[in-house]
Amino acid sequence: MTRLYSSAGAIVVSADLHRPRMLLLEQIRTTGERQVVAPKGRIEPGESPLIAAAREVSEEAGLHDMRYVAYLGQEAYRFTDQDGTPARKTVDWFLFAAIDTTATARQSEGFVAAQWHDLPDALTAASHASFHEYVRRADEIIAWRRSGPLDYSDALSQAVWGFSRQANALLARHPGAGAALCGSGARGDFIEGWSDLDLIAWGLEPASPAALALRQLADEVSDQTGIRISLHLARSDDANADGIKRLHAMKLRAVLRRTHIDLPIVAGTSAPSLPEPPHVADLAADIGHLLDFAHQRQAATPATAIDRTDHARRSLAVLSSAARQTILTLDAQALLRLPDVVATLDQHWPGTEAARILNDYDTYRRTGAADLIRAEQLASQVPSALEELHQLAAAPHGRRTTIQAT
Repeated sequence: MTRLYSSAGAIVVSADLHRPRMLLLEQIRTTGERQVVAPKGRIEPGESPLIAAAREVSEEAGLHDMRYVAYLGQEAYRFTDQDGTPARKTVDWFLFAAIDTTATARQSEGFVAAQWHDLPDALTAASHASFHEYVRRADEIIAWRRSGPLDYSDALSQAVWGFSRQANALLARHPGAGAALCGSGARGDFIEGWSDLDLIAWGLEPASPAALALRQLADEVSDQTGIRISLHLARSDDANADGIKRLHAMKLRAVLRRTHIDLPIVAGTSAPSLPEPPHVADLAADIGHLLDFAHQRQAATPATAIDRTDHARRSLAVLSSAARQTILTLDAQALLRLPDVVATLDQHWPGTEAARILNDYDTYRRTGAADLIRAEQLASQVPSALEELHQLAAAPHGRRTTIQAT
């Protein structure tokens, strides 16, 4: 029998995009071993990984006022406990930006110093090589935002903390239920005024008081922060869905496979209580449905500037979804930020229209997504790019592709 441990921690950086510095703690363990680590610790009963990470930063480094920025993924490793029992430990890593960098090491747990390092120096200073991957992911997110420049979003941080803390309390009374962040709010490329905050919940009946309360909470947080928030309930009865319901079901199935990669649990249980999804997906059929949806959107005539923005944004989101579905058939562990999606497409199918448009879209988003005409120009090219992806997926070698469940 393997003993299981669940922890959460944070890469905490200073809020200056142009010279980000990372917090590391020096610790002398009871064995006398010296190590340099980021704040992390065990997830307590009733805590989500996000709440646990924030608590650990507060307890170990004395920092309280932090912006939520992104989820960096889950580290997992095996070891042997002191009594000889095999053990497995997971650590969910988040990226926070500290507004106040006055950190104080918690001496009661052996921490003797709290120091801020430039990110390249942090890679050298950190004791554990497996941690370096998460530092590099943090660096990529920061570099992406800096190149805009696109500052960290206060509204996103308020929305995530507000929803997480209240939803965590709400779902504590419902074993098997949970909620997580999806999309740009999870991946660190959220843009105020353009991006939605996407949430997925599970383990609740749609008409139950708890589900209704969770939806009301999402609406309240949306009103408070000015961010559009969507909350989808994952269900086990969507197998025969069609139209827009099929698109949502398709997305939810893919998203649930991404737990611990780019789907951070923010409330409730960390294990979606759903039947195992099928391991084989007909990629061509899925992209075909997205293509039909894109043609429907192109046929619509938006009236107002708000409608035009929403029309362009959703069209580009459809292409992004199709490209992500495509690369997930190639690598179930693939990272899904747009630069990573473009790189994977170019690696397997050099010169696709989809990769070119998504690269231009990534540049557009990084610079603030404020030019509506440019967004409409990009959106107008979506149907032809989807046609191309559909043809690639329908080729004999790509019609049915195995997707490994994560």
